[in-house]
Order: sequence, then C-alpha cells, then structure tokens
Amino acid sequence: MKRKIIYQGAVLGFVGLWALFIVSSSARSADFALPAPVAEPSGDFRAFISGGAFWTGGEPIPYGSSFGAFGDFIFLLDPTVAPNVGWNAGTGFDYRLPASPWHVNGQFRYGQSRGSGSGTPLSFSATDTDINGNPETESGSATTSASLTEKHWLVDFGAGYEFPFAHNTFQVNFGVRAARLTATTTSPFTFALAISDPLAVPPDPTSQTENASSVTVQKSTFLGIGPRVGVEGSVPFGKFAFDYAANAAYLFGNTRINSESTSNLSVTSTPIGSGINLTENGITSSSTYGQGTAIINGDFLVGVSYWFTPAFKITVDYRLDAYLAPLRSFDINGNVVSHDRYYHGPEIMLVAKF
Repeated sequence: MKRKIIYQGAVLGFVGLWALFIVSSSARSADFALPAPVAEPSGDFRAFISGGAFWTGGEPIPYGSSFGAFGDFIFLLDPTVAPNVGWNAGTGFDYRLPASPWHVNGQFRYGQSRGSGSGTPLSFSATDTDINGNPETESGSATTSASLTEKHWLVDFGAGYEFPFAHNTFQVNFGVRAARLTATTTSPFTFALAISDPLAVPPDPTSQTENASSVTVQKSTFLGIGPRVGVEGSVPFGKFAFDYAANAAYLFGNTRINSESTSNLSVTSTPIGSGINLTENGITSSSTYGQGTAIINGDFLVGVSYWFTPAFKITVDYRLDAYLAPLRSFDINGNVVSHDRYYHGPEIMLVAKF
C-alpha cells in the first residue's frame, strides 16, 4: 500500500506541476505574446530508436489453491508473485511540415518482464479414529509455485505545434494512444495424502494414498484506446541538451481475466479390492471475467543528450509510464482484485535528423 501511494503521488504530482505550468503560461500571456513560430522552408524529419531496463511498481499477482481429501482440506496461504527487472524497446518519428510549425508524430513502445515465486510448503500429521473406533493416522503435504510473464505496449499517433523560445524548443502534442497490458501466471500445485488404519475391518482399507496435481494458467489483459495530450522540449547547452517529455491519456477499453486449470487425481487403497481405487487425468475447469473500464495513463521522461553532429544525438534518460488499475486477477477466494502498473527505468535513445 505504501509503494502504491508513492507511485500515485508521483503521477499526481506530475499532473499538478503540468497544470501549474499551463496556468502560469496563461498568466504570462497577458503580459506578452508568444513569439511567432519559425517556419523553415524545408521539412524536418527525426526518427529515434530506444532501449533500456525497467522496474515494475504496483500490486503483485496473487495465486494459490486448496486441496480436498475425504472431507479434510488443506488451504495454501495466499502467495503472490511480482515481475523482476524487465527490458523495453521503442521507435518513433516526428515530421515538421515544410514552412510550418505543425508536426506529425508517432511512436511504438514495448516492454516485457518475468518473475517467479513459491508458496511455503505445507504439511500435516494427525491421529484420528475410523468409523469403528479404531485409531488411524493421516499425513499430507502440499506445494505451490508460480511463474509470471508481463508484457505491455503502446502506440501513439498525432500532431504537434512548436513554439520557439530563443534556442530552446517547446512543442505541444495531441492525438490518440492505444495500449495493451498482459500478466500471465502459470501455477503448478501438488498434494499428497496418506492414511494408515491397520485395524480396519474389510471392506475398509488398511491404507490409502491420494495424489493430486494441477496447473492453473491465469491471463489478465487490458486493451484500451483514447485521447492523448503532451508536451516535449529541449534546452541546449553547447553540444549537450536537457530533454523532457510528458503525456497524459484517458484510455477506454476492456479488462479481462481468463483462468484455466488442468488437474490429475489418483487414489490407491490396500488391500486390493478395498476402499477407493481410481485414476483421473486431464480434469479441466475454467473461469472468465470481463468488464468495460476507463483508466488514467501518464508518462514522462527527463534526460541529457549529446549531439555528435547536427543530425545525430544520443540521449540517456529516465522514464516513467503509469497505468492506474488496468489489470484484474482472481485471488485465492475467487474475488476480483485490481492492479496498478508503474514501469520506470533508464534507457538510451538514438535520434537521427534528416
């Protein structure tokens, strides 16, 4: 919860600073007019590629299960799994129209991360009596683990208007953004039970074992599209420059959960012909959930660039991409819970000007 508040505070703080910037810009416009955009006769085309690492903030994904055995149940605690450090890549363009301050721009970004976890193994041993009052012992164990793969991508397309401030550049962008986030967990479970009743009277068995296993695959998905507004700019210092960019989007879409389980069960009783003896493999079950939703998405980056030539630069930046409650998952009790996602980390960007 503390991490969630920190991440949401960062996003809301960015939005507040952006709003303050807009208000202060409006106030200054009462004292002086913005300079007229410089419209060079030829167009200007810039393209970039980027790559880096990122960490994921937000709630971990729950997984777990319970196993039943002849009226007795072992409940596994509700473990969770979170992604480790991931990687991302991106590409995009910005084209300034000839003799115009107007731009056409777009970008595509993709990121992926993986994680793993294991629940605390549980075991028990107990003494009971059978239906005839004879003593019997029961012992059992259960284990669970999970692997997680998360993927996310976004596509932006739109236009921009550039305002020059001395040697600085400042551009306001607007357009449309589409984004998709997925989180897939694969969770195997195993359960074993042994019952010993040496004084059992036929047809009751003197011993019985049960072995059960299952694999659950849960995929949480969000897909949405909506309007986007943003700003970007650069402040040069010789061959170096301080670069910044920020966007805010409101995405309309759908969030879904698809959960499928495959189980196997075997029961063996001794002596042969007593008690229960069975083997069942490939027992399947599934659960689905879907709901229309709208979420807030925002991203910003700050970085330092170095121009090797007037047409080529390298940028080292830090970027945050935040999505508020895009994903859903089932917890151990079957309830639907939501997950924020904050992707943040350093990246290197190469920019070429044509």
